[in-house]
Amino acid sequence: MTVIGCQPGEGDKVDISKVSDIGFHVLQDNEIPQRIKNFLENNKEIEQAMLVDDDGTFYAVITRGRKNTGGYGVEIEKITLRLVDGNSKLTVYVRYTDPKPGSVVTQALTYPHLVAEVDLKQKPQEIKFDIKTKNQR
Repeated sequence: MTVIGCQPGEGDKVDISKVSDIGFHVLQDNEIPQRIKNFLENNKEIEQAMLVDDDGTFYAVITRGRKNTGGYGVEIEKITLRLVDGNSKLTVYVRYTDPKPGSVVTQALTYPHLVAEVDLKQKPQEIKFDIKTKNQR
């Protein structure tokens, strides 16, 4: 997985009053800008997560790569921006869902992905995608 940015180290001093939730809007396929659609089509086989700046509009782009069945998903739980030692650090909390072992799923190639417009005015100095995987019930 390609992740842009790095995560805070143990010695980072965090001013809790400087942590804020960032708004975002998950886009439907028909709302995704053409440049992002082209990127998705050219990179659909790759599992990756990144923040893309498209002329001052920021998008969280998350792809899970090629899956041999249905039942895989991706969602953003929340996005936070925190100031640490004067640097802005964006964390995108992502949850992957996988089919429950032994469950009945669609037998088809799928390319799970998510694109969300993120309410940012400028690119943060550091970006981290905190990804957790959960089996569906």
